[in-house]
Amino acid sequence: MSEKYNLQKDLQTILANYKILPCESWKKPLRIHHFKPERAKENKNSTFRQIRDGIEKTEDGNEKEGLYIYRKGGRTLYVGEGKLVKRIESHYIESYKEVPERSKKWYAFFSKHLGELTVCWRECKDEELRKTYEKMLTFVLKPEFMEEK
Repeated sequence: MSEKYNLQKDLQTILANYKILPCESWKKPLRIHHFKPERAKENKNSTFRQIRDGIEKTEDGNEKEGLYIYRKGGRTLYVGEGKLVKRIESHYIESYKEVPERSKKWYAFFSKHLGELTVCWRECKDEELRKTYEKMLTFVLKPEFMEEK
């Protein structure tokens, strides 16, 4: 077997030992509907409310930071980390509109993945740990976003 395959299996085991995989064991996943542009704007407020209701704030009222994974029909679309509500809301907007301060690659990707998407999320306060888990998850899950880059 190849070194890459062995590393992927080893990382999968490590992520399972730390309860990072399977992501279905994380908090209750969000089911977010990404609409075509003509419907997305009219559904923005209700979608944002759904995201904010699904990811509660920290005890001191701050936005939670962590990991999130976009999935559709058993496929992993995207793995990310950061302020959860902010990032998930950004991806919703990127599904119907180019965001000038961001790269066009997110718009190009998310605008092609419409319909109901499942977003698994998990709080992780430590930035270095979040970024490490994100890289490991990306290597193991092979999200479609990385293949289109």
